[in-house]
Amino acid sequence: MKKHLFTVAILGALLLSGCSFSATTEDRVSKVLGDMYSAENTYRDSQKELQDLEQEEQKLFNETMELTQEEKEQLEENVEQLQKLVEERIEKIEEEEKAMKSATELFAEFDKVEEKLEANEQKEVEKLKEAVTKRYEAHAVFVEEYKELTNMQETLYDLLIDEETDVTKLNEQVDSINTQNEAVIVAIEDFNELTTALNQTRDEVYSFLKKES
Repeated sequence: MKKHLFTVAILGALLLSGCSFSATTEDRVSKVLGDMYSAENTYRDSQKELQDLEQEEQKLFNETMELTQEEKEQLEENVEQLQKLVEERIEKIEEEEKAMKSATELFAEFDKVEEKLEANEQKEVEKLKEAVTKRYEAHAVFVEEYKELTNMQETLYDLLIDEETDVTKLNEQVDSINTQNEAVIVAIEDFNELTTALNQTRDEVYSFLKKES
């Protein structure tokens, strides 16, 4: 029964270094991205905290599965702590979700930048907007998958203290959790790939706009 129930939720960060321009199109685009980056601060801070909570929870879960039926009191204490840990993770992921939504609200600033651009420059900014949109959509998928994972883990902890639960039912729930964990990993990988793609698109757009200025 000693199986891994968690994935380390470390996601790709939008990079904004090396972008110093005068008050040009590049500068205005850079400011929008910079504001988005600042809005994502909570998301970045939560990553290490989520990782620490997951590792603590995994360790306690493994210890709990080593307990015998005669250690009921310790089992109940451990499950109570496991439930608290998963609640903390849910709070962290919701804080992260809120931060990313705040960043997406700044997306409209790109439209203001585009208003004053020539058609060829608008095309480049549209490429950047598409890359930004895909990245935030991928993060929303990650959050959805991660929340489903925590729901399944909460169910598992309830089963641990249910006297009618048998080993088969526990194993089935653990297997379901590990399957969902794989979905979370895929979501993380997708988000990281789209973050890399956004950074590359940003560099290409900056290079084009610099030539046009």
